Amino acid sequence: MSSAILHREGAILRLGGAVNSGTAADLYRKLETAFREMAHSADKGQPVTLDCNGIESCDSTAVALLLAAHRMATAKGQPLTVAGLAAQVSSLAHLYGVDELLDLPAATGY
Repeated sequence: MSSAILHREGAILRLGGAVNSGTAADLYRKLETAFREMAHSADKGQPVTLDCNGIESCDSTAVALLLAAHRMATAKGQPLTVAGLAAQVSSLAHLYGVDELLDLPAATGY
C-alpha cells in the first residue's frame, strides 16, 4: 500500500505522498485530528492552508479529500486555501463542478 502524510505546522497542513483510495481513510482521520488540534490552539479561527506540493501521486480521491477539508474548515469557521494543487486535480474539481466551492484557481487544458 502507498503511504501518505499530513503534517501540521500551525495553520498550514502539508499533504504529501500518495493520495488515493488506499490512503484516503487515514488522511481523513489525520485531517480530523489536525482541525481538532487547531480548535484548541492559538491557530483557532485562523485561515488554513492545505499545501499539496508534496503529493507525489493521486487520483480522483484527492478531490473528495479536498471537499472533506473544506467541510471541516467551514465547520470550525476557518477559511481554507489550497496551494500547490496538481493541474490534473484542479481539472477534475472543475469537471465535478466543485472548483469554485473550493476557491481553486481556474484549471487550464480541459
